[in-house]
Amino acid sequence: MTLLRKLSQAKIPGSVALLGCVAVLFSIAFDGAYAAREVSENRECATCHVMWLKEFKQKEITPLIPYNPKPVVESGKQDVSSTEKMCFSCHDGFVLDSRFMWKDKSHAHPVGVKPSRTMRIPTSKGKTMFPLNDDGKVYCGTCHSAHGVDWKDEKSPIFLRVRNVDSSMCLACHLQKGEGTKEGNHPIFEKSQHGTENLLSAGSRFSDDGGIICETCHRSHGAEYNTMLVKDNQDSNLCQTCHKKQSQLIGSKHDMSMVAPELKNRQGKTFQESGPCGVCHTPHAGKGAAALWARKIPQNTPDRAAAACLECHNSNGVAKEKGTGEHSHPVMRSLSQLGIKSSKKGWLTQHPLAKGTQSPQILPLFNRHGERDPQKGQVSCATCHDPHTWTTLERTANVADETELHRQEGDGDSSFLRIAQGKRSALCLNCHLDQRALAGTPHDPALIKTALKSNDEGQEEEPEQAYKQSYDKGFCETCHQAHNAKGVNLRARNAGPGKLYTETWCRDCHRKEGLAKDKVVAGHSHPLGVKPKTLEANSKLPLFSSNGAHNKLNGVVDCATCHDPHIWTTEIAKSSYKQGLTGANDKSTKQEKPEGDAHSSFLRITAAGDAPLCTECHLEQGLVRGTDHDLRVTGATSTNAQGQSIEQSGICGQCHAMHDSVMKNILWALKPGEAKEVKAQQCASCHVDTGIAKDKVPPELEHPEKAVAWSNDSRNVYYNDKQLPVITVYDEKGAIQRMGTITCTSCHNPHQWNPRATKAGSGKNEEGDVFSSFLRNKNSEYIVCADCHGKDALFRYKYFHSKTSRKKHPLYR
Repeated sequence: MTLLRKLSQAKIPGSVALLGCVAVLFSIAFDGAYAAREVSENRECATCHVMWLKEFKQKEITPLIPYNPKPVVESGKQDVSSTEKMCFSCHDGFVLDSRFMWKDKSHAHPVGVKPSRTMRIPTSKGKTMFPLNDDGKVYCGTCHSAHGVDWKDEKSPIFLRVRNVDSSMCLACHLQKGEGTKEGNHPIFEKSQHGTENLLSAGSRFSDDGGIICETCHRSHGAEYNTMLVKDNQDSNLCQTCHKKQSQLIGSKHDMSMVAPELKNRQGKTFQESGPCGVCHTPHAGKGAAALWARKIPQNTPDRAAAACLECHNSNGVAKEKGTGEHSHPVMRSLSQLGIKSSKKGWLTQHPLAKGTQSPQILPLFNRHGERDPQKGQVSCATCHDPHTWTTLERTANVADETELHRQEGDGDSSFLRIAQGKRSALCLNCHLDQRALAGTPHDPALIKTALKSNDEGQEEEPEQAYKQSYDKGFCETCHQAHNAKGVNLRARNAGPGKLYTETWCRDCHRKEGLAKDKVVAGHSHPLGVKPKTLEANSKLPLFSSNGAHNKLNGVVDCATCHDPHIWTTEIAKSSYKQGLTGANDKSTKQEKPEGDAHSSFLRITAAGDAPLCTECHLEQGLVRGTDHDLRVTGATSTNAQGQSIEQSGICGQCHAMHDSVMKNILWALKPGEAKEVKAQQCASCHVDTGIAKDKVPPELEHPEKAVAWSNDSRNVYYNDKQLPVITVYDEKGAIQRMGTITCTSCHNPHQWNPRATKAGSGKNEEGDVFSSFLRNKNSEYIVCADCHGKDALFRYKYFHSKTSRKKHPLYR
């Protein structure tokens, strides 16, 4: 409930005008007795206003006490009837015992002081509702008057100038103190969840509906403690009456009495002066909107919530040894990027959850002002960290250990985390739900640790001890660390061999000395550091800069372009994040590591079937689908050099291997045939008497090796106004050159059946002719053959593989 709404319900009669715009919004009323200023001779009034009696106005009478209508007292110059002595003449116990108000005036509302610049004293009908003395200072009569609230009013004490329901009188002047966290003040009119009984016994008051008001913490008279507190706040005892959970910081690394006892807050107070809470928080005039912050806040930071943490956790701060580092978990990020929507019903995820897996737990989110905003807020430091609670787990240590809590080194189960990580990284996976699919896969640390135990039993060679220890860190922490990471994506591992960022990360394990030594990326593999020619802007495949950051515009291919190290198979990812190929969950991870194929192997897009992963970049090569070179059509029982069937490898994987290929050239995945030229060897893998294409074995396979031809790049010098048929020439390693030898793929494009139709095949085993048969060109005019063979070029081109054309006719003129 807002301050103005609360005050409007206080039922204070009349209207009050404040300064400026406050005059329109705020009203405090008083009854007609407030304005009774005229001199009266009634005996009742004369009890205090003695000099109003006619007898004392007669010239012939000399009073025993000199008449001084405005004496100068401790609080300044004011009417004699409103001095403390006048009040005390009856309230000394003769009429009413109120001596407690004079017992220790240092803990009462201050008098004899001028209102601060933040105070606004309201007026009514042109008169000040709470008058000051002649010196412009607060005195007893500022708040009190015998002519104020009706004595019969049961909701407000007598002798006040206006009613004080729900501290409305306090807020009349201290308006900014009631604006809550917006003005850096403790919120009011909110119900306390703890400590109300203890506070009531100490003299606290609450609103009619149990909300916190000014008098919950303060007493204007009779308070025994500084700043008019109802309870001693030494060691933040008053704060802890309500904020019981926050008191758990006592003894932890955030207890400045143990960590940094000389540290001062923004008000210059040390722990001894402010208590453990006051080192960071202040109930009034705090700078952090939501945190009542009592410390300095770094400037020019977009995240006001994180700024509070960074005041200490920086290179020069008191917690400099626990800084966040250059690479740390990002802040001011929306949960929508993780597929989570925050609603009144909780956190809703777009990811389908497996049976038995937990929905995400609600964590606090913050807006750019540092205030909690459950609906539109973003991730900040306090989303994952609760600065008051060292660990959410039940403490089992003995008393001696508890007293040394501030010396303990944090881990995934402590470190002020809102959710204990455990070995399965519960906090990380609370938001990164899609990464739960890592469980039960070959990248699951639990499975790797099981393999290491097998190594201990001598079943196979044990990797380095350092790696064995690294897999004790946890499910996510094995590869990532939230703060002070070694690179982008919160990298926690060392760099392996390689030039590109993700490559060195992967090869930290995928090398002979690494944990994945049985899956070493060696030999001939897909090239890295290249920029795809046909990758669409909306492609699911990411490209990377040299530092590992995503760069769709100018990035290059890295390991993580094709591989998502968290999801073993895309089929399971689409249906449910039920963790891994064999459906392991957090409770059961004892299973053998599966062998990957084109369906799995942590691929971002499946490479099985039509191989959509490959054709994301190699679009033209996708035309091989349904042709005679689609082994689903002509070689359903074939296997590649790695023993994979067409179902396991996909159409591309039968001829090409992305890792450990048989030949470097075009990543060949079949056993090379017998031929002199590299390209001919690849074709001879199938087009031989014992191969899949044994019914398509050419009588003559290769062009005479001594003949050297020019590529079109060179021939364009002479035929610059002509459309030349494409004929590629190669060196001895099978690489395309400007001048080289003619071989199989000089004339044949093995991925496109008909050069006149840019489309996939029919899905049937077709008989080729001189217009199809994977030929590159739809015509032979100005073909390179003519450079040597002249008019016989067309004949030579069409009947290249015929024995007759070679034996009966010379090869050149």
